[in-house]
Amino acid sequence: MLDLPNLYRPGITFAGCIAQQSSASLATIEAALDYGKPRQIIEIGRGHGGLTLYLGTWALHNDAHVHTFDSHNKLLTSTLRLFNRFEIQRHIADVFDDTFTLIIKLLASDEPTMLFCDGGNKHKELMRYARLVKGGDVIGVHDWASE
Repeated sequence: MLDLPNLYRPGITFAGCIAQQSSASLATIEAALDYGKPRQIIEIGRGHGGLTLYLGTWALHNDAHVHTFDSHNKLLTSTLRLFNRFEIQRHIADVFDDTFTLIIKLLASDEPTMLFCDGGNKHKELMRYARLVKGGDVIGVHDWASE
């Protein structure tokens, strides 16, 4: 029996990896991806990597690529193996360091992009990077009013 209220609970898993989004959030993210058709996805804050794997699956199916940024590399070996299979580019970095420019370079490319802010300071992430997105790019934020 399918328990419908549990479809909207936070903290589901994707490919056995914890995703800190609800299934409804994943559906919304996929709709944004399908709308924007990005060739590159920039994710700030990967947590346990569940959403990253979801993005990587979409990217593999749609001939796109994923860059994920976080200040740590605390991932399960099985998750890292999937990241490698999906060719997800992991970056360990302080995305607010003024000497860190990779995200700025990625946003400046001609490729349609999705910027997904889900790190520890979404407001600061948006203030730093949203002004750099191009027309047609997509910006997503998770937990905007709750963190």
